[in-house]
Amino acid sequence: MAKKRMFSLDVIDLDSFIEMPISAKLLYYDLGMRADDDGFVGNPKKITLLAGCNEEDIETLIKNKFIYMFSSGVIAIRHWNVNNQIRKDRYNETFRLEEKRLLKLENNVYELKDNSGIPNDIPTVTTVKYSIGKNSIDKLSVDKKSKEKKSLEEKREEKIIDNFHVDVDTGEILEYEIVSEKDKVYKNIIDYLNNKINANYRCNSAKTKSLIDARLNEGYKEEDFFLVIDKKYNEWKDSEMKKFLRPETLFGNKFESYYNQPEIIKQRTLKDISMAEIDEALKREKELLGDKTNNDKVGFY
Repeated sequence: MAKKRMFSLDVIDLDSFIEMPISAKLLYYDLGMRADDDGFVGNPKKITLLAGCNEEDIETLIKNKFIYMFSSGVIAIRHWNVNNQIRKDRYNETFRLEEKRLLKLENNVYELKDNSGIPNDIPTVTTVKYSIGKNSIDKLSVDKKSKEKKSLEEKREEKIIDNFHVDVDTGEILEYEIVSEKDKVYKNIIDYLNNKINANYRCNSAKTKSLIDARLNEGYKEEDFFLVIDKKYNEWKDSEMKKFLRPETLFGNKFESYYNQPEIIKQRTLKDISMAEIDEALKREKELLGDKTNNDKVGFY
């Protein structure tokens, strides 16, 4: 199977494509990437799960006539030959020959053969099974009433692609990043550490995320990371150990011992005491000495 596939603007600029939910569009791209050289996919359920999509997205692609689905579980991408022109010396014919025999090419678009027994118009109500000899196509019901569209922000929370986001209405990748709830945890923890030690560690580092994930999987919470950072900062900030105030040390295998260690209360030295405190102490001492002197005086008459 090729590792590169093409998608034509003649297809993805169709109104029916643009108007589909973003999850259905993403599924179309995933199916296209994993199809064989004739545009057939044998494991659409697996791909649907990997893409984070569901049966409704399959139904949407069927309803909008971007795919055919056979009872065997195989799907055919209708505009495959519009999207892809494969050189003959690289072409490998599909082994989904039974399904392929049920289709014909018209203007490089797969259509069902007239004698296949399958109507070209996909029904939108109830589950209907169409017989085509040894094969059949099951069309899952599509609700007549379109579901209420979620807001753009809700949609943006659902899908993130390589730290970019796809616009719900246009299908275009936006330039700004929308982070998931888990990404917010990474960011909050690393921001807290950076502010504490005046550093610039990245919250999207794979190593850092794996360390945080390991601790989260052990049952620790976001605030537990803050506690460990505070404890080790107070302990190491004025020592050579300060250089170890970093994610790989703080969030590694010793996290539990750091978390359970008692708070370190450092003895204050003279350099830790401000001049204002010294002045206040001297003033207080003078007052105390003055009171003692007055009490020791003997009156003369």
